[in-house]
Amino acid sequence: MENLKRYFVINEFEDGWDMSELSYDDVVYEYCIDVLFIPEENIEETNLQGEGLEITLHNLSMDDLNEDWFTNLRRISIDMGEA
Repeated sequence: MENLKRYFVINEFEDGWDMSELSYDDVVYEYCIDVLFIPEENIEETNLQGEGLEITLHNLSMDDLNEDWFTNLRRISIDMGEA
């Protein structure tokens, strides 16, 4: 389970953010860390697409699946399953 990899698409943003504010890769990455509280070591890739913000996570453990940040990510995103 340690190598579980998850892929999410977010099309509803937290704290009044929207797609236009996430036009630079470093801003997207900061959004994931500072607003969504995703640990940096779990972020494999972020990508802005027409559907929204794509986030690929890796190195997840069973403990991560019960963390508030992961629960929130599942709540606000379209879970696309394993990548």
